[in-house]
Amino acid sequence: MILKVGASQNWWARYFSRGKVVKKSTKTTNKRAAIEFAKKFYEDILVRERRLLPIADNPTFERVADQLIAEQQALMERNQRNAKLNLNDSQKLRKDMLPFFGHRQIRDITYGLINDYLKKLNERKLKPATVKLHLNLIHKILKLAQRDGLLDRIPSMP
Repeated sequence: MILKVGASQNWWARYFSRGKVVKKSTKTTNKRAAIEFAKKFYEDILVRERRLLPIADNPTFERVADQLIAEQQALMERNQRNAKLNLNDSQKLRKDMLPFFGHRQIRDITYGLINDYLKKLNERKLKPATVKLHLNLIHKILKLAQRDGLLDRIPSMP
């Protein structure tokens, strides 16, 4: 089914499955193109259901961060990255980022949310170089999500 919502000028595709409503923007105002998008959206959901995959793939920040750490670990095992990289990134994640971002869906990470995180870091009087390391790690996580098709675009960094 396609529908219009008040907050968007674009058409949305919506499907009810397994007790959940799955919806996605068609990213078009053209009704005919929206119908074609909705048909493909429906087919994708059916394929996911047949393969027993989750019908809505909107992972949390924590899941994508864990994937990044695993990829960096593989690079370290091939001697392509410094062994301290994962240790430092894991510490930043565990201490600061996951308590702040961990439960949020990766698509919900916005400029404003990142800016709020930076305000929290500034309250601790961290040096600019340390804050930049935090921003770089957030960017790596968001870039991985974009590469895997979980994000259309990476939000601007403050």
